[in-house]
Amino acid sequence: MITINKTQVQIAEELGIQQPSISRWLNGIRFPSFQNILLLSQCLEVDPQELMVYIMTQRQMRKDNENQQLEQVSPIQS
Repeated sequence: MITINKTQVQIAEELGIQQPSISRWLNGIRFPSFQNILLLSQCLEVDPQELMVYIMTQRQMRKDNENQQLEQVSPIQS
């Protein structure tokens, strides 16, 4: 499990990347490039592979939540 002790703004400033990009990566909306994975993992002091697992987990949780919301809005009738 990754513990992030920096704000997205701090990470963005440290890496020279816009904060919305950091948000999209850490929330699993988009995947960073390989180079940015390496930079981000160094910034967060975590293993790049562990960071990718974190991002993919966030992405899956987001997808599951969206599916659950869709089911609540339009339940399938048989």
